[in-house]
Amino acid sequence: LGKFLSRIGANKTKFVEINKNYSFFIDNHIQGKPANITRQFGLIHNNELIGSVSFAPHHRNTKELTLNRLAFKSGVQVIGGASKLIQNSLSTLNSDVVTWSDNRWSTGMIYQQNEFVLDAMVKYDYSYVTSDFKHRKSKQSMKKTSLVPNGMTEHEYCKSLGMYRIYDCGKIKWRYIINGN
Repeated sequence: LGKFLSRIGANKTKFVEINKNYSFFIDNHIQGKPANITRQFGLIHNNELIGSVSFAPHHRNTKELTLNRLAFKSGVQVIGGASKLIQNSLSTLNSDVVTWSDNRWSTGMIYQQNEFVLDAMVKYDYSYVTSDFKHRKSKQSMKKTSLVPNGMTEHEYCKSLGMYRIYDCGKIKWRYIINGN
């Protein structure tokens, strides 16, 4: 909503590679921590981590390096911070990278501004939410092969547990190509 407790210019921060810090994403990213982190970078201001980006191989295609989280400390706006994190990380990694923007929250233009190219438009997908609306479950965690009794579909099984199927708005897959677009 454009309301921040503090605003800091990226030029007042220090770019560093950091040890895996899952708690930063748990506290500051809407999706929480990623499943895996291979490399993580951050922006430090007054000895405090205020922004971070992480990378890991894609869980299905381990040959693709994925930017899997980009987050800033809650309540802090780092002007130019996303670009500083992304550009410095990409030059350090020296590798092609893929990432996704979620149409529920973003147009993904931060990636385009940082030399990623649109790779694919991904149609809407679904997940499940508990009847109290406090917990979400990925469709992968509710796969028919691992949980569902014979004779029931995944959807029927989730309904029997009081879970509702909800849909997102699709995603955009972005690709950074190290040797130009």
